[in-house]
Amino acid sequence: MVVDIHREPSQASTKSEFMGFANFPNQVFRRCIKNGFHFTLMTVGQSGLGKSTFINSLFLAEVYDAKPHQMPIPSTVKIESKTVCLVENDVKLYMTFVDTPGFGDAVDNSNCWEPIINFVDQRFADYLAEETKIERPENIADNRVHLCFYFIAPTGHGLKELDIEFMKALQDQGTLVGLKNAPTKCEDNRKRIPFAVVGSNKVVDIGTKRTRIREYPWGTVEVENLAHNDFLALRDMVIRSNLVDLINVTRDIHYENFRYKQMCKGAKGNLERDPFTQLEEERRTVEKEAAEVRRTKEKIFAEKVADREHKLAERGRALDEQEKENRRILNEKHGMLQKSLEELSEMRRAAGLNDSGSSIGHMGRNSPPDGKKKKSSTLNIFNRN
Repeated sequence: MVVDIHREPSQASTKSEFMGFANFPNQVFRRCIKNGFHFTLMTVGQSGLGKSTFINSLFLAEVYDAKPHQMPIPSTVKIESKTVCLVENDVKLYMTFVDTPGFGDAVDNSNCWEPIINFVDQRFADYLAEETKIERPENIADNRVHLCFYFIAPTGHGLKELDIEFMKALQDQGTLVGLKNAPTKCEDNRKRIPFAVVGSNKVVDIGTKRTRIREYPWGTVEVENLAHNDFLALRDMVIRSNLVDLINVTRDIHYENFRYKQMCKGAKGNLERDPFTQLEEERRTVEKEAAEVRRTKEKIFAEKVADREHKLAERGRALDEQEKENRRILNEKHGMLQKSLEELSEMRRAAGLNDSGSSIGHMGRNSPPDGKKKKSSTLNIFNRN
């Protein structure tokens, strides 16, 4: 139960008697002035419908060039974004303008809106990714698309099939406003379409006021004159009165729907179950996956160990065989060496005996005894005749 208690300070109250919560709006105001606001505006429509002129007129600034260079029309839808900082009475508005050149300009426009839908979803997904991080930034940059202006070609034959299909595809993704430029004097069209807007890049001085005008052969239309068109009412409705509401609707409805769908993708069929039951099932699933991964790794490890052991065993057997062969060769060489040594010893012994006998025999045959030699010498001395 909440009870409203209004505290009325006395006439002689001092500053110390105030609690201070009445200053809360001023704190919020100062914070808003300091941080500024972020707003993303998307413009979609065929070429030549005055999208750039309308944006320049809406924000009273040359956001887009008044006379862009002649460039070929892209064959497919291309998303282009541009961010500018607009300042009014010290209030900063960071405006992101998203343009879609090439939309509806091809011969076959089947599903040409899909890149635009994907772009809007991607902006939501980027914000969701930042929001679900463990270490989130204090201020997440809000790049979500808050408003889409769809420009309808003033053909006079109602909406085309492309217009209907695009608006049906985008109606659940964001706030959509259809615009139709109607610079005409036709009373029938004015009755059928009571709200019409005009934009212009031409600024002239009318009295003491500078205003944007559009000139026609039948007269001049002032852009900011409610008697001529409803442009001023549209700008007041979008910017002056409902800018914060558009941001809140995008955050509280469209983004929450996208977030809900993303959260439900991985939990289909689990919405009506108890959260603790879901948590227990998720825990069992994670444990099962971890056990499977562990078994797989253990199997791979065992296979690698077995293969390594097999290779080591093969190498050990090869080394044993090589060692046996080397021992056999070594034994053979050792036997041959022993045999050679024995033969050498026999040859040496045989050679030593033969040398001694031959020397004695030679001396007996060729050298006469000393007695006989001396005797003959003596005889020769005395027997000269």
